[in-house]
Amino acid sequence: MRDRLPFTVGEGFGDYLFLDGTTDFNTWWELPSGDQGLEVYVCTADGGHFAETPFYAAGDNYIYSRTRLALAPDGNARGHRELDYGARLSPDRRADNQQVEMQEIDLEVYWNRRYPGTDVYNVNITDPADTDSSVSYAYDLAIPGLARREGDTLIFATHLHQDLLAQRYGSLTERRYPLRFDYRWLANTRTVFELPPGMVPLSLPEAREMSLETSAGGPLASMFVSYEFSDGALIVTDELRIDAAEVSVADYAAFRGFLAAYERIQAQVVLVGPGP
Repeated sequence: MRDRLPFTVGEGFGDYLFLDGTTDFNTWWELPSGDQGLEVYVCTADGGHFAETPFYAAGDNYIYSRTRLALAPDGNARGHRELDYGARLSPDRRADNQQVEMQEIDLEVYWNRRYPGTDVYNVNITDPADTDSSVSYAYDLAIPGLARREGDTLIFATHLHQDLLAQRYGSLTERRYPLRFDYRWLANTRTVFELPPGMVPLSLPEAREMSLETSAGGPLASMFVSYEFSDGALIVTDELRIDAAEVSVADYAAFRGFLAAYERIQAQVVLVGPGP
């Protein structure tokens, strides 16, 4: 017996609108993952019929990240970060931020896992009680030692954080059963590194694009990453999409290889130094 069941409150957008009345932090367009893709019975004035609740697409469950950092000659950095969350993660972020006094502390804990000494300030997060809007973050930060100084050059990671998805979803060499996801998602990241005056990239990774289909021919996963140097700034753009609800046993090896390749891309570094 399920502890909650979705119910419909009428028709909208040409289809039924399903809600879960037991949730605390979801708005009407954020049907919980456990309620998606279910066969349900819809009661109508003339009886009723079976229907299926929607299964949100990757584009509905988005994370958009925008970061701009000014890199100092000693390798320290200061900047600003903004994030926008879609249907799946907005409720989680509302739940996480109920204690306003912990918002800045939680963000500093997150950043200090990779960059010890990072200071987060001027935090502005959507009101956790506001269920009329998706959740967004904006804050400033100072990161000591973002880049490593070597002579007159600086070395730093092209990606501020590593998702480690191969460890999370590809830890087994093979599977006997399909790998199922709670939801499909899209993560789009744009990071602008403002280089110290006179510095330019001395080496840049190559842009990459990969896509993976299921053995049945449908989309499974895709990604792209690009690197651009313009007006004294290095711009790194990255997008990952997971478009399938599950990975079959037959597709698991290819998916595992896809995630491993993506992890290697996120682990790359760039070298910058004095320009010509």
